[in-house]
Amino acid sequence: MKFNRALPLFWMPILAFWSFLISIHINSSNLALEDLVTTIIYCLVSFLLVLQLQLILGGSNEGAFVKFGSINIISICLLVSSLTILLSITGLIGIEYSIILLIGSLLLNTILAELLSYSTKKIGTQISKERQAWANRTSRLDNQQKKASIESSKERRQAIELRDEWENYLKDASTKYLLNSFIIDEISRIKDILQYSSYFRYTSSIATLSKLKHSDDEDFILRTLRDIN
Repeated sequence: MKFNRALPLFWMPILAFWSFLISIHINSSNLALEDLVTTIIYCLVSFLLVLQLQLILGGSNEGAFVKFGSINIISICLLVSSLTILLSITGLIGIEYSIILLIGSLLLNTILAELLSYSTKKIGTQISKERQAWANRTSRLDNQQKKASIESSKERRQAIELRDEWENYLKDASTKYLLNSFIIDEISRIKDILQYSSYFRYTSSIATLSKLKHSDDEDFILRTLRDIN
């Protein structure tokens, strides 16, 4: 059902009730002007409440929770004001109390509607902040993982290059110190552990390699190779 076609559903009941109130006043034998005050105020209050109900149901800016809460608040205030005018006409409550209840129901509706809207916006803002914080945390974790991956890749590449340098040195040393069986044995041992030892993953082994390359002292070379594990 389209909203324009549903408009009579809002106004027909209240118009019928207004007609009922007017007929009561017309048929009253002792009608006084002050008796019409509460009815006029009720008509104004109920008009504003139904109009607000129409705007809420026809609007698309508010969420479903706000619409549902606002409809309930307006319905309760409209019910209270309608009961108030009936009690006033029948004389069960005084005119002063009737006016207070009628105006109070309108004010109460306005206050509660504002509180509901404010609370919903506050909750929406908090949810948005939490989502943004979650997105920021996710982004930081992604950046940290990327950075760690880059660092890990850099370390692997550096370790491969370092092992290659050691492999080239050991190859040359095998020829250079061919007559020194002790050095050859150490070279063979290091070749076996070259791909597995953590020693060759760190840059500290570069200093050792540099010393070996620049030294011709076979005793120093032998001691240095034996210290490598």
